[in-house]
Amino acid sequence: MSTASKKTKNKGEWSEAYAIVNLALNKQIFACDRSLVALGGTHIYDINHITLNKAGDESKKITLSPSHNSIKATFDGKSNEITDNELQLISESILKKIKESTGTFEIPEVEYFWEKLFHPKLKSKSASKRDITVSLKSPEKAEPSEYGFSIKSDLGNKPSLLNASGATNFL
Repeated sequence: MSTASKKTKNKGEWSEAYAIVNLALNKQIFACDRSLVALGGTHIYDINHITLNKAGDESKKITLSPSHNSIKATFDGKSNEITDNELQLISESILKKIKESTGTFEIPEVEYFWEKLFHPKLKSKSASKRDITVSLKSPEKAEPSEYGFSIKSDLGNKPSLLNASGATNFL
């Protein structure tokens, strides 16, 4: 089965979906200290847009642009509107299924939603340093800045920042 049509995913891949949905729903990112305690104040950044790779073709990009009660997913001249209520329901479904499942699994209720997002690729190649790119508006800057993020989650196995492989020369 091709990556683009693969419906079963592991907890790490579903955690990336959960993170994407919650970023779109919250429309903000909060800076935090090394203990993951939010700093607040001027360390709150509004999301201008989120850029994701298209499954099956990483050279093509999907853009998620938040608005007041929804997000707009845009790809290849087409767009879909997704309400915050839909995002909330999908977020809850993904989190519940991650917590109760093992191995790889499907979340059928997410398929229609994933179509509306134009099937983004969840897992970046191991050589890539980012899973998603987020354009953030800072209180200190007039223009948004883009930042790449690699999504790590404690919902499945404990994440590692460095994988042992021939590329890293670690055992």
